[in-house]
Amino acid sequence: MPKGKRVPPSKITEKHLLILAEQIREQVARQPLTPLERFSISNSFHQPDRVPIILQIHEHAARLAGLPVRRICQDPIAHVYCQLNALLEYGYDLPCSFADCYNIEVEALGAQLVYTGDRFGEVKQHIIKTPSDLDRLTMPDFTKAGRMPWTLEVNRLLKQLLGDIMGAYAAVTAPFSIAVNLRGYQQLMTDIVENRSFVHRLMDFCTRLCAGFAQIQLQHGAMATSIIDAWASPPLLSLKLFDEFVLPYTSRVIGMLAPTGASWGGIWGCADVPDWKDLVYRVIAAGSASVRAFGLDLEKRPDISLAEYKALLRANRRPMLCCVTAKLLAYGSCEEIERRVKEIMSQAAAGGGLILYGAMVPIETPPEKIHAFVEAGKRFGSYPQRA
Repeated sequence: MPKGKRVPPSKITEKHLLILAEQIREQVARQPLTPLERFSISNSFHQPDRVPIILQIHEHAARLAGLPVRRICQDPIAHVYCQLNALLEYGYDLPCSFADCYNIEVEALGAQLVYTGDRFGEVKQHIIKTPSDLDRLTMPDFTKAGRMPWTLEVNRLLKQLLGDIMGAYAAVTAPFSIAVNLRGYQQLMTDIVENRSFVHRLMDFCTRLCAGFAQIQLQHGAMATSIIDAWASPPLLSLKLFDEFVLPYTSRVIGMLAPTGASWGGIWGCADVPDWKDLVYRVIAAGSASVRAFGLDLEKRPDISLAEYKALLRANRRPMLCCVTAKLLAYGSCEEIERRVKEIMSQAAAGGGLILYGAMVPIETPPEKIHAFVEAGKRFGSYPQRA
């Protein structure tokens, strides 16, 4: 199957996954290291051949392959096909074994999704309308409930196809973000003021849900776990509330996933606290295996030194995932994208411990912008580099 040739959506089978995987293996064989080796060396704060590159690419991957977004959210073979097709097209280092991951846990508990246009589904109605509704919820069967089996099958397929050279990472929604998806943000904030004991009971339930789903994904082929938590990001929460309702529960999840551990991703907002390092230290204290430096934070706070950020993480032996914003990828020029990648590499690449991350690539992103991002990462992220 030649690169760029689309398979009719109704005809995609595991045979096509094998063909794409073989083409990716041929692509990787021409490089000095496999992506798995590249990540291992970099995460140990040594310099591989170049900085590893990740794209969080879901809806765009579906469009690139000519499939509707809803299809990849429901058909594991279609999702893996789109991931392999995007890997082959753009040449980055790691497939995504998840799609609309904020929806998976609450859908398994009974929430319904609404699909509007060619986008991810959204929760139609929060299922905890009163505190007593929590008492009626039971822990789902992680192998059978909702689309949890979809996730496990994606993990299995990616491990089978590319596990020895790339691997795949699981993703789960963090306890606080699950709580928001069950109760609604505004109502949960009201509960924090009026009924703290209920919120702590809810957080305990969400913690067991998050950890249990992550553990079953690791058993089905995922090599690591990303815990995503956008709803806990400042300024949505003050650090005082963060310390009571977020940090202890996510720390507990990470501890339950030992020895594999987990990365606490999707948590940003250091630009919205007086001392940006305060949030970073909390993510480190939780036991996160890596820490993300979000492009939006860096844009909002020019006083945040990326070199200082990297030095802080290096001192704590935490690799940095430095994110380029979705806005820049979709609407910036190729020259602006290349310039930003060059800036990141010049400030943070030396000594290893850096991963270049394209955050949530928008569906409408022109392919040439993604090519520019990946090629700039390879060109300016080549080692050796000096601080």
